[in-house]
Amino acid sequence: MMSKTSFSVFSLFVSLCLLEISIAFQFLPQIEGDQINKLIEAKKHVAIFFKTDDCHDCRQKEPIIVKANSLLTENDGITVVAVSDHRIGREFGIYLYPKLLYFRNKVPILYDEKYEPELVSEWLLRNRESFVVHLNDDNFEHDTQAASGATTGDWLVLFAHRDCATSKLYIPMWEGMADRLKRKINVATVDLAVSPKLKTRFDVARTPIVYL
Repeated sequence: MMSKTSFSVFSLFVSLCLLEISIAFQFLPQIEGDQINKLIEAKKHVAIFFKTDDCHDCRQKEPIIVKANSLLTENDGITVVAVSDHRIGREFGIYLYPKLLYFRNKVPILYDEKYEPELVSEWLLRNRESFVVHLNDDNFEHDTQAASGATTGDWLVLFAHRDCATSKLYIPMWEGMADRLKRKINVATVDLAVSPKLKTRFDVARTPIVYL
């Protein structure tokens, strides 16, 4: 009968073998749909490559993500995996494949640049933290100086609601926009669930809605 220690060593050995096989054959470690939320909760930085088994473009681009992952170091702390579950994809607003979704402290950003290993790895490192400014009733006027007319730059603000399913689907795209527009325009979000005064001030009847 196998002891607990022996079983743990064996499990680790199998996991390492599977990882080496994945790299050798140019595909990512694949996780099941019910493991995604656990992984996002446990890890600070998780990149998920959404693919389908019958997608030619997915087969072309997965080796690129594998190569990009190999350019990262252990100290970067980014876990890169693949998922081929349509149901999970739809939950994250993904209907066209492949897509790369990167979670930083549970906040997703969608990759929309050219698929080249160096570009992907650089993008992952560049977006370790969100570039979106979070505004609310308390800091809106101070940060934007909207009423005073003082110059803090132009602002692109997404009014959303944490309980709105459509608002949640906007977040990955909005995060990507903040990355592309950084140093050109301030990209921000307002969660109306905790900002009732801003909801009244801007007469927001539905979410999501964008103000410039």
